[in-house]
Amino acid sequence: MPGALRRRFHRRIGLALGAALAGVAVAGVALALYDSNHIRPKRLVEIEPGLLYRSGQISPRLIRGVLEDLGIRRVVWMLHYDDAKASHRAEREAIDALGIERLHFPMRGDGTGKIPRLADAIAAVHEAREAGETVLVHCAAGSRRAAAVVSMYQLLVEGRPVDQVYRELDRYGSRPVAQSAILPFLNSNMRELAEELVERGVLERVPEPLPLLRPPVQVGLRARLSLAAAARTPGALAL
Repeated sequence: MPGALRRRFHRRIGLALGAALAGVAVAGVALALYDSNHIRPKRLVEIEPGLLYRSGQISPRLIRGVLEDLGIRRVVWMLHYDDAKASHRAEREAIDALGIERLHFPMRGDGTGKIPRLADAIAAVHEAREAGETVLVHCAAGSRRAAAVVSMYQLLVEGRPVDQVYRELDRYGSRPVAQSAILPFLNSNMRELAEELVERGVLERVPEPLPLLRPPVQVGLRARLSLAAAARTPGALAL
């Protein structure tokens, strides 16, 4: 085989082998995630012991046991119900069988969406807490949508420190929350959200000064500049 042809052949073999190994690695990661989510509840976090939890979509084989073990009385579901998904069907069946209240407030996967819907979800959490009922807030991944509800409840209703709330918002996600759409979305719509909560009787008045979430100093300059630019366009990311 001529040298040039041989080199091309070896290069193609190398590329094919690299692609195959990459495919195996991706499949291995996917399998590991699948297995882990069937062994333990996906991103289940205890926010307030015995009272408030957040999570991702919990596996069909785990959902009923989790709801029973935690004593959940209300589920705030932040995604659209899809009867074609076994996990959705299993959760609905478990909720119905256990007599749990199920509330749906779908938002986009990045945590953005309609402010009144987010206010409804926060109000549902507040009502459960006032009644002493244990509540679970969940979405699909257990990162942005569930985090938006829990963090805004902590910030506006409980009045927790901004840095603590920011850490809750940034707990999960494929990238830092400072680089995501949810942070400018929440900041630019904070007043509207507070006004909606006043209308629902959750807040007595809109907080003044209005609290805003800011990334810590160590976050890169590019992310902070992007956040500042987005914040200058109020409501730009709202549906």
